[in-house]
Amino acid sequence: MKLSRKSLNISQKLLLSILSFCIPILMLLYFTVSGFNDNINFARLEVQGNKFLEPLNHLLVLVPQHQRLVELTRTGDSSGVNNLEATTNLIEKNFQNLEKVTKASGETLKITPSSLQSVNMEQLLPAQIINQWQMLQSSQTSLNQEQLNQQYNDLTERIRRLITRVGNTSNLILDPDLDSYYLMDVVLLALPQAQQRVGEILWFGETKLQTPQLTNEAKVKLEIYASSLRQTDLERIEQGISTSLQEDKNYHNVFPSLQQNIPPVLNLYKAAVIKFNQKLIQLATTGQGNIRNQDFFELGQEVIRNGSELWNIGTKELNKLLEKRIQDYENTRFMYLVLSLAALAIASFFVFRVSREISVRLTQVVAITKDIARGNLTPHIHVDSHDEIGQLLIAVDYMAQDLSTLIRKTQESGIQVSSSATQLRATTKRQEVVVINQAESTSDVLKAVMEISQLIDNLASKMGEVASKSDETAEFASSGQSDLVQMEENMQNMENASNNVYNKLKIIKDRGDNITSVVTTMAKIADKINILSLNAAIEAEKAGEYGQGFAVVSREIRRLADQTAVAALEIKKMVNETQLAVSDGVIEIESFLAKVCQGVADISKISTDFTKIIEQVQALSPNFEAVSMAMQNQSENTKKINDSMLDLGQGMQQIKNTLWETYSVIEQLNEGAIALQERVSRFQVNTLQATNETNSYLTDS
Repeated sequence: MKLSRKSLNISQKLLLSILSFCIPILMLLYFTVSGFNDNINFARLEVQGNKFLEPLNHLLVLVPQHQRLVELTRTGDSSGVNNLEATTNLIEKNFQNLEKVTKASGETLKITPSSLQSVNMEQLLPAQIINQWQMLQSSQTSLNQEQLNQQYNDLTERIRRLITRVGNTSNLILDPDLDSYYLMDVVLLALPQAQQRVGEILWFGETKLQTPQLTNEAKVKLEIYASSLRQTDLERIEQGISTSLQEDKNYHNVFPSLQQNIPPVLNLYKAAVIKFNQKLIQLATTGQGNIRNQDFFELGQEVIRNGSELWNIGTKELNKLLEKRIQDYENTRFMYLVLSLAALAIASFFVFRVSREISVRLTQVVAITKDIARGNLTPHIHVDSHDEIGQLLIAVDYMAQDLSTLIRKTQESGIQVSSSATQLRATTKRQEVVVINQAESTSDVLKAVMEISQLIDNLASKMGEVASKSDETAEFASSGQSDLVQMEENMQNMENASNNVYNKLKIIKDRGDNITSVVTTMAKIADKINILSLNAAIEAEKAGEYGQGFAVVSREIRRLADQTAVAALEIKKMVNETQLAVSDGVIEIESFLAKVCQGVADISKISTDFTKIIEQVQALSPNFEAVSMAMQNQSENTKKINDSMLDLGQGMQQIKNTLWETYSVIEQLNEGAIALQERVSRFQVNTLQATNETNSYLTDS
């Protein structure tokens, strides 16, 4: 994308800029026209809705009227036969019209089987309503009055719901203009509701007002009808039409037909409603029934006729309003299109002229700059305007003059550079010889320093080994000393333990002597108990059978005494053996204790001698470490000297390389100066005539 954009010339870029401005304008025009088209389609949909509602509103009035006439005929009154036949024909005609508008606008208004099925309103299909009407006509004789009324009410309810459906799908209830909105409210809702209410009142009068005296329920019903007809229906119709007439001037100017045709019909309808309402109030007040021969039905029929006339006029005027709105939208749309396209064409023309002029003048500037680029620094530049391109030409003229001056100075500088390069080349040759000699001397010194450094490194490594061996010897001696100290402590502990064992054995011996005396005493006591038991046995024999129990006790005591004496003798024997063993142990412990004391004395002497050896070894270690540190410092200093000499050698090599590079650069500089002189020589410098012309133009500007 970048390559294709860069390849465009000025004319193409200007054309692209024009298109970038035209596209948003065209898009804005498209959306504006689309808005007008939406408004036009909105109004056309409302017109189709009005056409669809026309037969439905007629049916909403005619079906209750037909119901009343059928009921009148069933009661035997033949006065309404002609009216019944005429009403039936009108209903059939309106159903035919309904079929026509359904074919024409049913798809647009979503009155199709699929559309109604999606909202669960299949029963509102015009074909089903017509079918229900035909079934009602064929079954009038077979149905009783209650079933017939139910069928009529169901048919009326379907027609009313279909009217609501059409009002929703045709945008009639969403009309944006207040004049048509309020008129539509009257035509679509208020007036059909009033007509239906009048039909209900007439049917109520036909069925409930045949008695000489009305019931209280009938009176209340009449009062409710009168109040609803006057305060709800008539006031809503008057207010809606009045608002529509007042707001008419605010939307698409005043519509004369609406102002002239609606008020007279409204006055007739209002007068008929007031008369009929007064009749209802009179009936509710007096309570007199049997009104068949009175003017009650004539007044109701007059209200229905005037209401139908008002509905027809209102529908026609509403259609005219919608057609006028559509015409205004179409005119405005056409004006927008014409003016927008004309403005766009004029702007495009002027932009094309300006872009053409800019392109031509820029082509001249490009030709002059190409001439300068080819080496002609004396172009003839004619400035004929003070705009940006004229300023550009002046700048190009200045550039040509500056280039001419620069080229002359460049030629002079080239000669000077060439001469300086020759001198620098000779100086560089001399410096190169000096640097080579210094580099050879530095190399010899570096070899000697490296040999010294190797000798010092070897000596330092040997001294390090000696110092490490000395440290190891000191560590081994320290370790042996600590082992001797530990051994001495162990021998001392062994001596203390032997003394403790000796003391314990002496205590055991003393306790054995005490046990022997105790056992001897026990043996004596056993002998005395034996004698006492013998005496007791003798006394028991003397006592005869009274002493038998005592004889048994004495025998047991004698037996226990004998056992005690035997046990005492055994204990004494064991104690004597223990004392003998303890005496032998004491003798052995005394002998071992003497040997331990001798060993402790020997270990103390060895520890003292070993301590002296350790002190002498430890005294030698610092000397070895000092010598090793000195050798390491000497080695490090030698390495620094070696590094310094290496750096010096590298520096000399770098100086040598730099001199070679400098020599090469000087050669390149010399060649560049020669090439610069050759290239500059093709330029032609300014003439005095061109300079004076430019200065004269600047002075005039």
